[in-house]
Amino acid sequence: EQFLTLERESPASPHAAPALFLAGQCSMKLLNNESLNRALELFGKVVDKHGPLEPHARLHQAIVKNKLGAPDDAVKIYDSILSAQPPVELGLRLAALTGKADNLVALGNTDPKQMAAGIAAYEQVISIEGVSPTWRNQAAYKKAKALQGQAKTEEAFMLLYDIVDKTAKGPR
Repeated sequence: EQFLTLERESPASPHAAPALFLAGQCSMKLLNNESLNRALELFGKVVDKHGPLEPHARLHQAIVKNKLGAPDDAVKIYDSILSAQPPVELGLRLAALTGKADNLVALGNTDPKQMAAGIAAYEQVISIEGVSPTWRNQAAYKKAKALQGQAKTEEAFMLLYDIVDKTAKGPR
C-alpha cells in the first residue's frame, strides 16, 4: 500500500515506476489469482512509463502469466523482451530465453513442435558466448530433462555428464 501511495501522490516522481514495480512484486508473492492479476496490472503500468524498468516489468508479467496458466501469453511476452530495441542486457536476455524455453517445453507435452522450439531455446542459452556456468548448466539440465521425456536418454545423459565433468575446460 505504501508503494501505491507513493505512486498515487507523486506520479511524475522518479520513484513512481520503482514503487509500482515493487508493489507488483509484493502482489506476486501472495500467489492467489486476484493478487496475480493485480501484479499484472501494476507491471503494465510500469511498462506504460517506458522507463528503464520496462523490460524487467515485462519479464515479471511473463512469470505471472505462467503462474496463471497462460504459457502461450508468457511466450509472447518473452518474445517481446528478446526482440526489444535496443537489446536488453545479457542477464535479462538469458532469463527471458530460459523462461520462454520452460513454457515451450510445457506446451510441448501436447505439441511436438513446441517441444522442439523449447529445446532449441535451451540450446541458444547454452551456446551464447560468455554465458555464466550457472545459466549454461541450468539450460543444459532442463534440455536434458526435456530430451529424457522424449526417450532420448543417451543424448540427455551426455548433457548431464558435461555438467558434472570435472575435467572440462573453463569455469564450472
